[in-house]
Amino acid sequence: FISWLDLRVYNLNIDATGSIDVTGRGYIGGRASHERGRTAGNVYGALDGTGGSYGGLASGHEGRASNATYGSLTNPQDLGSGGGNWGGSIGGDGGGMTLIQANNMIINGAIIANGGESGGSAAGDGSGGTVNIITSNLSGTGTIQAKGGGKDSGSGGGGGRIAVNYAGSLS
Repeated sequence: FISWLDLRVYNLNIDATGSIDVTGRGYIGGRASHERGRTAGNVYGALDGTGGSYGGLASGHEGRASNATYGSLTNPQDLGSGGGNWGGSIGGDGGGMTLIQANNMIINGAIIANGGESGGSAAGDGSGGTVNIITSNLSGTGTIQAKGGGKDSGSGGGGGRIAVNYAGSLS
């Protein structure tokens, strides 16, 4: 089961206090002791004690390897990978996927598809997810993020993928 936000509108205006946030809405991290995180195809990916990888490669506890990177650079359409459990500390979930098609976009707030944080210890954080924008005109001073989890003590998740395709003006 895969879920995502697929938004098709004529005009999209995200004001300074608004956001679209799919943090931690991707493939799940390991839940049971030493369970691996899930990745593309909803199969086991990141080893126990490693962050999930998607657009960038994650780190791993004691040199453990994460899953391989995957997905398109120019038209990403994948969820982020979950991190592996470590000794009962859950792995972070991967970032979700946001697909946006709009004729005119003003982003003064945020569009976020970051990876989720693990339960700590050496458990792996989730990778960033996808933000894929197709528009004619894009403006604003807001933020677009698809960062891997990793602010606490877990093994950091890899970054996600962001693509912005525009035909008109960018300001």
